[in-house]
Amino acid sequence: MQTLRIIFGILACCILSSRAAEVLWKAELVHYDFVQPPYDAWVVSRTFETGPQSQQLTNVFSTIPAKDKNARIAHIYLGDHVGQKDLQSDVVSYLEKQESFRKNPPPSGQGAWTFKNIAEIKKLVAEGLMQSKFANSINAALAPQKKRITSVSMEKLLFTKKDGKTVWSATVWLMID
Repeated sequence: MQTLRIIFGILACCILSSRAAEVLWKAELVHYDFVQPPYDAWVVSRTFETGPQSQQLTNVFSTIPAKDKNARIAHIYLGDHVGQKDLQSDVVSYLEKQESFRKNPPPSGQGAWTFKNIAEIKKLVAEGLMQSKFANSINAALAPQKKRITSVSMEKLLFTKKDGKTVWSATVWLMID
């Protein structure tokens, strides 16, 4: 009987942790009136809310055209998704292969928002993002609508160390066209 309780406890933990690991996204139609001519475009972002608007990313991309035949997706805002282990691994792996990153690594730690080669490092992080498995999966999901990630916009790039490994953080938008 005790063994059964342990097994059910382990199963419950696995189910709860797998649900917590599910990443949900939402799409919102935004009116851009600070440019001429004004336009409407969809913005996709990560959400922690549950409900009909919260979906897996591929589902979000398939429901947008169903709601709006002339849909324009402006960008995908990553939020804290940049902290996902696989995305961190892909980008850091790319960075560590770049000579300019190895020769002049950015400072790490609190307050290290600006540094000598920040423009070059931002460019390398953007390239790493564009080549990541995550970006490839987004491009595959966008392909039926003949759209893709065209560029990366970022601000507040910061590097830290966690367990001796390089970790990056930034506010990131994947621009879609």
